[in-house]
Amino acid sequence: MANERTSKLAYVDLHERQTKAIAAEFLSNVIQITPDHIDTILTDNGIQFSNQAR
Repeated sequence: MANERTSKLAYVDLHERQTKAIAAEFLSNVIQITPDHIDTILTDNGIQFSNQAR
């Protein structure tokens, strides 16, 4: 889920798995629909956001 605090825009995309490719596609979709410039991204540091092999 992405939540833009200024305009209160929320974007949700459901997937069965969490992978780096899906996270990258999700972020690309959010960037395309967000009306404002994104300067900070907060994550929970899940494996799909890291560069570590697990």
